[in-house]
Amino acid sequence: MCASPLRNAPRALRADIGGRWAQDIGVNTDVGPALLKTDFIGCSEEKLELFMGSLNLWAIGGAFLASLLADQLGRRRSFAVASCGFIVGVLCMASATSFVQLMLGRVLVGLGCGFGFAVDPVYIAEISPPHARGRLVTWSEIGTNIGILTGWIVGYALKDLEPDTSWRAMLGTGCVLPCVMLALVFFVMPESPRWLVRKDRKDEAKLVLAQVYPPGEDLDAVIATIEENIAVETRESGSVTWAQMLRPNPALKRMLVVGIGVAVCQQLVGIDAIQYFLLFIMKESGITSTEDQFRKRYLDLLQLPLDIHLMRKSCSRSQVT
Repeated sequence: MCASPLRNAPRALRADIGGRWAQDIGVNTDVGPALLKTDFIGCSEEKLELFMGSLNLWAIGGAFLASLLADQLGRRRSFAVASCGFIVGVLCMASATSFVQLMLGRVLVGLGCGFGFAVDPVYIAEISPPHARGRLVTWSEIGTNIGILTGWIVGYALKDLEPDTSWRAMLGTGCVLPCVMLALVFFVMPESPRWLVRKDRKDEAKLVLAQVYPPGEDLDAVIATIEENIAVETRESGSVTWAQMLRPNPALKRMLVVGIGVAVCQQLVGIDAIQYFLLFIMKESGITSTEDQFRKRYLDLLQLPLDIHLMRKSCSRSQVT
C-alpha cells in the first residue's frame, strides 16, 4: 500500500518555502537600478556588479557549511540557522549606511542561501517515501520560481518610492519568508526520520514515519531499511578517494560529467547575470516602460510546467530510503 504524494506535499512545501531564498534573487532585479539612483552609500556600477555577483561566491561557503553542520544539527535546526543568518543579513543590507555594511549583509545572505539550498532537497528526500521522492524534490524548482516571482512583484510595487527608501524596503521584505520558516521549523515541521535513525532515536523516527506512510504500513521494516542503507553508506564512505575522483573509472566518470557538467552549464548560460541585470538589459533593448518590463519578466515562467514534467519523468525512479 502506497502513501499518496498529497500526504507529503505539505511537508515538501514547508521545506521549500525555498522560495524564501529565491525571493532575494527576484527583488534584486529592481534593487540594482534603485541603488544607482542614490548617492547615499556611493554605489557605482562597478560596486553594484560586485554586490550582485558576490552572492554565489558566499553561497558556495554556505553549501560547504551545510555539508559539515546538517548532520550534527539535524535538518530542522539547519533550516533555523540558515533562516537566522538570512534575516540578519537582510537587516544589515536594508539598514546599510556604507557600501562595506551592504557587502557584509550580502555575505550573510549568501551563506544563508547556500546553506538553505543545500538542505532543502535533502530534507524533502528524507521525509518522503521512495516512490514519491523524485516528484516532491522537483517542488524545490517550483518554490524557487515562486520566490523569484514574489521578488519581482515586491520590486514593482515599491519602485515608485524615493530611491534611498525603495531599495531598503525591497531588501527588507526578504525577512518575511525566513520568519515564516522559523515558525514552521519550531511548530510544524517534523525532523528527518533518517537523521533520527542515524542518531538512534528510533521511537521519534517511527512517529514521523507514521505521518508520512499510510495506516498499516510496517514502520519497523522501513526503519530497518533505513538502518541498512546507513550502514552501507558508513562502510563505503571512505571507499572513494581523491585519487579515484581525479582518475575515475568509466562509470564514475559519467556520474561526475553529468553532476558537475549540469551545474557548470547552468552558470555558463549566464542566467544569474541576466536575472540580476534584467532591467538594464531590457532598457538597452528598447523596453523602457516599467509595465512592459514587468510583463516581459514572466516569459521565463511559461516553460516551468514543461520543466517540472520532464524532471518528474526523469526523477521518478525510486531513490535510496
